Amino acid sequence: MTKRSVDQALVLGKKGEKKIHHPLHSPSFL
Repeated sequence: MTKRSVDQALVLGKKGEKKIHHPLHSPSFL
């Protein structure tokens, strides 16, 4: 994986963690 893809994965992971905290977003995220 390139550095960019890793950075993007970390950013998406952070956004994903925030979405999981919201019940309305968790079903669509999972």
